Amino acid sequence: MTEGPSLLLIIKGKELNTDASKEA
Repeated sequence: MTEGPSLLLIIKGKELNTDASKEA
């Protein structure tokens, strides 16, 4: 489970990217 934080950051980053794309 050492990759937990990393995976969460990646998922959150993807979510932020999708939100920015929708707003753009």
